[in-house]
Amino acid sequence: VLNYVASMLEIPAEELAETSYSNALRLFSYPGSKIC
Repeated sequence: VLNYVASMLEIPAEELAETSYSNALRLFSYPGSKIC
């Protein structure tokens, strides 16, 4: 799926994965999150 999205947006899959990872970290580390 990531490769498909990357090909649609014409950006490297690695860059997309890093961005998704950063966004996930941001979501999971917000104050009040039960995960952290």
